[in-house]
Amino acid sequence: MSANRYTGIFDEHNINLIPFSNKWIYFSNFFTLQTNAKLFVIKETIGNFFLLMPFAWSYCVFFGKIKQPTMVVLIVFLALTIENLQYWLHIGTFDIDDIILNIAGGLFGAFLFYRMHKRN
Repeated sequence: MSANRYTGIFDEHNINLIPFSNKWIYFSNFFTLQTNAKLFVIKETIGNFFLLMPFAWSYCVFFGKIKQPTMVVLIVFLALTIENLQYWLHIGTFDIDDIILNIAGGLFGAFLFYRMHKRN
């Protein structure tokens, strides 16, 4: 693969459709990785989880209470759109791990919003 993760320029289309296969490799070898690789793995995992939280939270703030299926569809659509754009614009890979983490983070953001506003 001729890709440079630090510049974000990818010469090939890369797809990972096996859930958490890359994450499993990263974390099973975590203590043997160099420091910059460890930071990359941590930032990538946490970043993908938190990426859609602000979207879900903002959507709830601006549009009030919406039905759960609508929120799920919006979050899934946005996560798929982000991954497709990375793939087609050669600025990343289409990775199922990213989609799963984006969706989980977005749903968690919506859950936190409803939980906090339910108390008031």
